[in-house]
Amino acid sequence: MLRRLLGRAPLWPAAGAMRTNSTVADAADELELVHATATFRHGARCPVFGLDSDVVRRVQWDSCAETARLGARVDAGADAVVALTARSGAMRPSAVDAQQRSHALAGGARSGELTRVGWAQAQALGARLRARYGVADFEELRPRLACRTTHVSRCVLTLRGVLLGLGFAEGTAPVVVETAHASRETLTPSTKRCPRLTRHWARCRAALRSTRRHVDTSPSAFRRLVAKVPADARATFGFPATAVPLKDALIALDSLAAEELPWGVTQDELGALDDAAAAEVALLLGVGSGDGGADEAEALRLAAGPLCRDVLAGLDAAVAAPASKPTLTLLSGHDTTVKPLLVALGVYDHKWPPFCACVVVEVLRRRRDDQLVCRVLYDGATSPAPAAAPEGPFYVVLEETYEAFRGRLAAVALDADAWGELCGGALEGGVEGGGDTFGP
Repeated sequence: MLRRLLGRAPLWPAAGAMRTNSTVADAADELELVHATATFRHGARCPVFGLDSDVVRRVQWDSCAETARLGARVDAGADAVVALTARSGAMRPSAVDAQQRSHALAGGARSGELTRVGWAQAQALGARLRARYGVADFEELRPRLACRTTHVSRCVLTLRGVLLGLGFAEGTAPVVVETAHASRETLTPSTKRCPRLTRHWARCRAALRSTRRHVDTSPSAFRRLVAKVPADARATFGFPATAVPLKDALIALDSLAAEELPWGVTQDELGALDDAAAAEVALLLGVGSGDGGADEAEALRLAAGPLCRDVLAGLDAAVAAPASKPTLTLLSGHDTTVKPLLVALGVYDHKWPPFCACVVVEVLRRRRDDQLVCRVLYDGATSPAPAAAPEGPFYVVLEETYEAFRGRLAAVALDADAWGELCGGALEGGVEGGGDTFGP
């Protein structure tokens, strides 16, 4: 059989904000895989906020020696697994990434670098994708595989790990991976390139600081955390007016496993901080910033429009000229890649996407009537802790006809010209793309 028949993945187990549409395929239907696009976040990394704080400085960040060596090989074009190529224009690593990695941490690691924990998480994700799609021979898959990443070291190396998990054998030709200059990046939103998005984010931040609604309506675990954080750390991290910087440092610290959290912070309190940061960043995507009207729709299109356009174009291309065997696209990015896609698809679970969280869009053909079906899988809720990667199966979070799914993405998607017009022009000197988190 030329195409792999896929059985049904389990339905999403929780009844919370994540919803599952009525299925369009009966349990007995045979579904042939036509194409899959897997969009994932990088693995665990060193912190990028609070680098001069006691929280970060007291730790020996010595878990990045291997990934730093691999990253240097990739940058030099001498890697055995990944060969980067420019999607368009000049190819240059992100200046934001370069600035982050210029900061040496105690122990020798660099800010933002993938740790050995993150490296293992990436390979585990590749192995799970290999198991789902029955990849017995990577070389047989290679002609049907397309890869793209942001030009940020932790994302490049996460993709490298995923390829190894998929079965890439060193000694064969490296896999060609597309990347883009930050001024043309679409895999993550950019407040630096879009004046209207910048103003929206500034309004959201001002509202948080003035109303403190995220503190006053927070669960008891978050309020306990607020009481534990000393005054100097509050000042350093801007906490609790903003939750993202402190969350970034504590999650990075907790991912090391061998290090204790400061101030006696518990896992419940860390989870509450993670949720507060998730709600904060969701405002940028229009989630919870108003009454669900035009302003929220505009914010989502500004933040996720280019990404949705790219995903949609890839799906349309796969459907228009189907190969004799299923094709696979890998998109390696950030939490700010996975989260906007979840919001755009209407399946956001109000959680921060954990390390190596992966959204898979499958295009399937129903054999009994040749009908195309889209199935969205997500594994985020199977992470056992805020600092861990998913460990369980992919769950079905959405399933509908291809045309219905296409309309869902098209409602958000924007090409470069439409996005630029809606943004109101580029900011003065604002050429860099976004990054891992929307900082304060």
